[in-house]
This record gives sequence, C-alpha cells and structure tokens, in this order.
Amino acid sequence: NMLLEIIQFHRDQSADVRKFTLGFIEEVCRKDMQLLPKCIDTIVALLSDPNLQVERRVIQVITALYRDMLLWQIPQRKIPQDMTEAWVHLSHLKGFILEALEAENEGIRTHAIKFIEVLVLCQSLHPSPPEDGSEVCVNLIPADHSTLDASSLKAEGGVAFQSLVNFTTTQTVTPMNLMTSIGSLTNVAKQRPNFLGPVVQVFESLHANLPPTLSKSQVSRVRKQLK
Repeated sequence: NMLLEIIQFHRDQSADVRKFTLGFIEEVCRKDMQLLPKCIDTIVALLSDPNLQVERRVIQVITALYRDMLLWQIPQRKIPQDMTEAWVHLSHLKGFILEALEAENEGIRTHAIKFIEVLVLCQSLHPSPPEDGSEVCVNLIPADHSTLDASSLKAEGGVAFQSLVNFTTTQTVTPMNLMTSIGSLTNVAKQRPNFLGPVVQVFESLHANLPPTLSKSQVSRVRKQLK
C-alpha cells in the first residue's frame, strides 16, 4: 500500500526526502496508531542517520508518538502482539534520547530536553486527571494493565526529571539549552505540582549561580525568565 511505498524513501540520498518520510510517518500514526508497527523499524533506523537535521526530526517524531502511544494503550484491555512489540521498540528509544543530552550538537540536545519534558509529564501523577482523554499520566493506568506498569513508569519519569535537573544546573550548559530546559521545568512544575518544590530549588540555585557560559545580556534574559 501507499504507506509501505513511502516508507521506502527513508533510504533516499536526499535528507529532505528522509525528513518528509518521517513527517508522513508521524501524521499517519497519529491518525491511526495501529500503523506504528509498520513504521517503527524505519524510525529506529533513522535515529542513527548521519544528517543532524534528520536526527532532530526523528526525536521530534518520537516525542509526538510516545505520548500518543501511551494515550492509545491506556484504555486497551488487550494489546495486539505487533503493538506490544512496537511499544518495546519505542521504549528502548527513550534511552538513546536521554543520552542525547550529552550530544555534541546543541540542536539535538534541545530536542532531547523537549522529549524529556513530555516523558516526565506522561509518567507522573496528575493532581486531577481529566476524563476526556486529553492528558496522559500514570493515574490513568489500570493496576492490571497488560503492558503498562504505573509504578515502573513513574519511577522512570522521576529519573528522567532528575537528569533534566542535572543538565540544567551544569556549569557548561549553553544559553539556548539553558533557556529551553528552564522552559521545560516550568511546564512540568505548572502541570505536575509534586515537582514544584524541586523546580523552585533549581531556579533559586541557578539565580545565585548562573553558568559562566552566559554573556551579560544572556544573564539578564535568564534571570528575567527565572522570575
């Protein structure tokens, strides 16, 4: 079918064509998550693409599909085998993106920060989870779910949160990455009050001890954002 034909373009020599393929995969899977098993191998392959723009696009796609895959799984009482395997692959990709916080490329690190924000929000407790399916949180996962374990996901979310905190407070963080991580931590604190205390502590520490990588104008912008 057309999906399989377009997926074949992930081997095209043009980086723009490979990025288009990723965008197509994102769009079709978000409309019908059960197409993910047909696409997951392509996503995995392109995560190690030599072109940085393609690699960034892969992280963006994984960020969108990770949340949507959880949203699809939570109400399912029985998960088909191919969807279970796709979830395992998608879960393994988390480790690669967490490691991307240490990537040499600033843009890759920025996209990794945004993925971690989504991961923490999805894998933490919501104070009052909505019933309209608009949010993903561990509160919504049934205790007897066939593929999702709420306690394990929550613990993993806590580890990811701490990795973002550690990254934000390093003295070698770049100005762009610092602004992005401050924004992500702010979003987490606003939507998950149980993280508010730790985030405030991070911001207080930053305000008193900003990294030496910042110029005077950047210091002013960061302090303004922290307020």
